[in-house]
Amino acid sequence: MISKDIKALLDRVQRIQSDHTKVGVIKKIVADEFNVSINKITSNTRKQKYVYARNIAFMISRDLTTLSLSNIGLHFNRDHATIIHSTSAIIRDMDTDAHLHDKYKKCYRRAKQYLK
Repeated sequence: MISKDIKALLDRVQRIQSDHTKVGVIKKIVADEFNVSINKITSNTRKQKYVYARNIAFMISRDLTTLSLSNIGLHFNRDHATIIHSTSAIIRDMDTDAHLHDKYKKCYRRAKQYLK
């Protein structure tokens, strides 16, 4: 019989593994919507279309997983401070760019439905 502590630990490990898988799915959904490769989203390029895609993937990952910002950053070769700054920046940009906001909403809805 498995003790409660071991069962709780196994449940936590399974949830974390699931969240790591979710980030991969989110990157794919965002890459498809922006018509870019996942490699470009995780690269160091500063071209605007890749930055927008990356920042939206950060934000959706933050909202739909239980991963820490540091763990989300690991999926994108970034640190937690970059995730904080980038999500703030994309929120500001979406306030003035309806097309960008629509892309975010579309990606968010697809991710949320797929990751149920």
